[in-house]
Amino acid sequence: MKKVLALIIGIALISGCTTLQETKKEEKILIPTQGLGVTSFNLAVNEIAMDTYNYVLMTVRNNAEGAQAKGIKVSLQNVEPFTLYECGVEHTDPSEKRNYLCNQFYNDYNIPYKAHYVDRMRPNEELQFFWNIKAPSKQLLANMYYTHTIYYLLEYDYTSTTTQTIFLISQNEFLTRSQEGTLQITSQTSSSPGEIKLTSTTQQPVIYTENDPNGVSFTLSFQIQNTGEGIAKPGDEIVIAIKKPPLGPGGVTFTNPGDYGWKSYYELSDLFDERFPGFEYPELNNVKSDLMVRTLKSDQINQPYLITLPLKFDSTGVFEPQKILTFTVYISYTYQKEGSTLLSVYPIR
Repeated sequence: MKKVLALIIGIALISGCTTLQETKKEEKILIPTQGLGVTSFNLAVNEIAMDTYNYVLMTVRNNAEGAQAKGIKVSLQNVEPFTLYECGVEHTDPSEKRNYLCNQFYNDYNIPYKAHYVDRMRPNEELQFFWNIKAPSKQLLANMYYTHTIYYLLEYDYTSTTTQTIFLISQNEFLTRSQEGTLQITSQTSSSPGEIKLTSTTQQPVIYTENDPNGVSFTLSFQIQNTGEGIAKPGDEIVIAIKKPPLGPGGVTFTNPGDYGWKSYYELSDLFDERFPGFEYPELNNVKSDLMVRTLKSDQINQPYLITLPLKFDSTGVFEPQKILTFTVYISYTYQKEGSTLLSVYPIR
């Protein structure tokens, strides 16, 4: 990929560009857990003659500490009056769909010439996409200097997980430690990777009475927030699932989850299986009854949004002074980012 720029500049020379001003490639540094990001979007040269060729270059990186991204589609916007040149053929309509491929690196069949598509990008993977464009003719621009803005749209599917451990302590142990000043909460909380983050706001510790058939109620709470530079795809659903520990002594049950927007796996099985396929998430295959699922519309997270799930801890048969419960949280969404670059065309003397 690093050799692409030198090759492109050579092609531009052959195409008749006599005064080349190479675009400075400004690499954008991404936050390690950010998700998919565009580190650069630029032209091989930022000023060309009319009726000559140039390349649009776009570098996309998936962060090392993120999750796998799928369904990555990058497309140019506002291409005209420039045209796209691919496989030795000029395409005046950038929305025209390909009916053949000459570049096997991308899965581009039957999508517009202005777009490229790849199935997935693993963490720490980087790809460079490019388009060959042709400047408008002297007649079209009336032989006048012309500056044009080209935009990109990056869209990808992202699924990530995080865990939440809940620290439970018996009432007697809580009183003893409080008096001694040795009470420490040993649970762990982490935010999910990606642009849309889930961060726990659950109150801890949870205090219970040993061997109490009435148990104790508590509430899992998470703040969901868009921390990236783009948006969740408009009209698309954000899917969130929580897997609780299995039943048994010291187990938990869901308490009226429907009142808080949650549904069982069986009520949303088609959507859940599409977002969290069993071959990728084998740990979910035999625990369907331990799952609660809910959806959010993309516009619901324009501001930080709080989601809650009430539970009940059954301490029947529990004589331990403390317990740790581990919940796994899953989130799936489609994300979009936009950006732009400038290209100038100078008249032919």
